[in-house]
Amino acid sequence: MKIQTTNLDKGGGGKSSHTYNEGDWLSRVKNKRVLLIDGARECNLTHSFDVTSEKTIYDIFTTGDYEICRINDNLSLIRGDERLTDEQLDLSSRNNKYLQLFMWFSEHYDELAEQFDIILIDTHNDESLVTANFIAVSDIVLGVTDASTNGFRAWLALKKFVDYIKSEAVEVITKKSYVKAEAYLIGNKIEYYGNNVTETCKQFLDVVQEDEAYLGSIQKKELLAKSLVINQSVFEQREGMTDKQKQDHQKFYDNIEYVYHNILRVLEGEVAS
Repeated sequence: MKIQTTNLDKGGGGKSSHTYNEGDWLSRVKNKRVLLIDGARECNLTHSFDVTSEKTIYDIFTTGDYEICRINDNLSLIRGDERLTDEQLDLSSRNNKYLQLFMWFSEHYDELAEQFDIILIDTHNDESLVTANFIAVSDIVLGVTDASTNGFRAWLALKKFVDYIKSEAVEVITKKSYVKAEAYLIGNKIEYYGNNVTETCKQFLDVVQEDEAYLGSIQKKELLAKSLVINQSVFEQREGMTDKQKQDHQKFYDNIEYVYHNILRVLEGEVAS
């Protein structure tokens, strides 16, 4: 079982819609058993599915109880909760404040691994202790940003944040970190003018392509923008298209699947192409 957290301390990059669509691609196209965890207090992922439960992610942090909502045979969800804040959970006063979720996962890992191949965690766009707890249990942390200077600054900050969590969550005797997460980046909402990217996007891509952690960029597309609005991933939308529509959108689908394949490769411990 592999765990990915999606995070960036900047809004508007498309983090939640990415998690939603990546989760559907993994379960629908790659036939992976996927658990989505909504760790963002806006609960965008949760609102995208017609499911209810008595327990949410908040209960995992407070009582340890949990409830998994089955979406379909390959896709499940642990619902989000607007109470998921450092203050509500009083995380700063707890011992091992970065490892609360880590300890819960240690206790429940085997039963989760029997059910799921991949866990995707959506987070609030911040550097809170809640977010740090999600990063601490992850194999990779994926930054999703639009082509902006602020987005690139947030990516640099994310790398520092992950390193900081690693330095804080250490074993007392050996000083070895409990945290193994590595940070990766994808660009999102890349705009084209004809067959070429816009000048702003080109400048962004010229910089990020030099970063070894860069896994590719996804072009801006109405299909993607409306996925959380109509609660249909771009891959579910494709199933309802005519052959002509599929052909018209083929470049976009080739692009997004290339990026998702790269993410899956690093998540599973391979080298991205």
